[in-house]
Amino acid sequence: MQRNKNRNGSSVLVFDTHPIQYKVPIYRGLGQMFPGQVEVVYTSGCSVHGFEDPGFRGKFAWDVLLLDDYRYRILVMVIFEVIE
Repeated sequence: MQRNKNRNGSSVLVFDTHPIQYKVPIYRGLGQMFPGQVEVVYTSGCSVHGFEDPGFRGKFAWDVLLLDDYRYRILVMVIFEVIE
């Protein structure tokens, strides 16, 4: 049986908001079970690169490896300012 692959060569694309410490082991496991067939697409890398969080009263970023051992990409978001 031939598997359908997208333009990136992956059979499965997983979309998620950002790398989350309790989801990453699942993505790593899928990548090990199906090498080269799973890719995770994040809409933001804020949890890796850091972001201002009022709840933490400052800049926050996880200090654990969230992007190792599986295929991923982080989409670049462009914010346009409305000119009136």
